[in-house]
Amino acid sequence: MDLDLLREFYGLEIRVSANLRTPGMQRAFTNVRRERFLGPGPWLIGAPGGAAPEYWETEDADPAHVYHNVVIAIDPKRNLNNGQPAAVGLWIDALGLEPGDRALHVGCGTGYYSAIIADVVGAGGHVWAAEVDPELAERSRQNLHDISYVEVHCADGWEFDPGIMDAIFINAGATHPNRRWLERLAPHGRLVVPLTFTMPGAPHGTGIVLKITRTDQGYDARFISMVGIFSLTSGRDEDWNQRLLKAIQKRQWAEVRSIRLDEHEPDETCFCHGPGLCVSKRANGAAPTPPDGAPPQP
Repeated sequence: MDLDLLREFYGLEIRVSANLRTPGMQRAFTNVRRERFLGPGPWLIGAPGGAAPEYWETEDADPAHVYHNVVIAIDPKRNLNNGQPAAVGLWIDALGLEPGDRALHVGCGTGYYSAIIADVVGAGGHVWAAEVDPELAERSRQNLHDISYVEVHCADGWEFDPGIMDAIFINAGATHPNRRWLERLAPHGRLVVPLTFTMPGAPHGTGIVLKITRTDQGYDARFISMVGIFSLTSGRDEDWNQRLLKAIQKRQWAEVRSIRLDEHEPDETCFCHGPGLCVSKRANGAAPTPPDGAPPQP
């Protein structure tokens, strides 16, 4: 089988499956050698079915096996995978990456999707990749050593702070956005973050993926997709976990329009409201909802 042709088809498959809009994303999926981020084959391929897939083993170590829209085991004992390319590609695409962008990837695993991001931003940009697991961080460092504009850090992604970013991709579930991530966005910077709730003892969370954009008026926010994903351990708070669970049960996530940092009393425009931060259904710049019986603001 012609491997170069298969990689081209793979890039096209992901573009179509994820409806990719960012120039360079299809090229990145074609260019980046997925097998180098997986360890030696044969590989365990995850059959469709959710957060804990059943795996089947490829019959040999032919790289052709990995150029499909499937998850591939990194550590099957932990159900830790190189994620489904169309799903992760959808989230990266939402960042609207451009050549020259400064990008942060939290939860980089073995580095495959950091390499995808790097291919899009190019040598004029810079990528910071953070991974809390020392073994995975070292693998990522080795896998990305030949890309001079990628830095790999073994660090807690909730605390890691490389400075002002054009794009931030959080590849793990938090109960709420970190205010530091919002503050570190450059003007018109974009943040993609899974907001998830968990049940006791569960390493995976369930929830929604939001895109947050810094604007002159504040922080716009839009729902991208549902998600099941490993948790960002330091990015979890039990009060927020319960707030988010109740909010998601109302099934109004598609109405989210902004992140509010102003102090205000919770009202019907609040999707998920907590101290100092609100995931809101109110658009930036919209007049506040008047109290019952009060005339609307002009």
